[in-house]
Amino acid sequence: MTSRRAAIENAPAEGKPDAELDRVTVAVRLRPWVDAQNGKVVHADRSVIRINNSTAEVVDLRTGASRGRYTFDKCFDSFSENEAHYAPQSAVFDELAPPLLRSAMDGYNVTVFAYGQTGSGKSYTMLGTRDSPGFIPRFV
Repeated sequence: MTSRRAAIENAPAEGKPDAELDRVTVAVRLRPWVDAQNGKVVHADRSVIRINNSTAEVVDLRTGASRGRYTFDKCFDSFSENEAHYAPQSAVFDELAPPLLRSAMDGYNVTVFAYGQTGSGKSYTMLGTRDSPGFIPRFV
């Protein structure tokens, strides 16, 4: 007997690339440190992370040496609005939401999970502000 899940997993792709079928997408967003007490950015001039396409590299500020390199499906550099490659809220949504919206409209459940250290920007990315709405207000 075939379960419903197995039937869905083995169904023909019908125009969907293999990469979009039953796949978890892992994205990372680099944001500056924000002081929890006053909500102001601190150390906006000192990022220890370099974003290059889908790779985030940890760099020693004293020597410039790489301390580790991590690859994700998507990387968003939202550290400094003055940089040409700055990713605003809209860029995060425009890149990540379309496959989720398609799946939701096709009747599938979708989940967006924000994980990170306290003060790292999870609520800002998901909810945003009145002037810069986050993922959830744009999605609904």
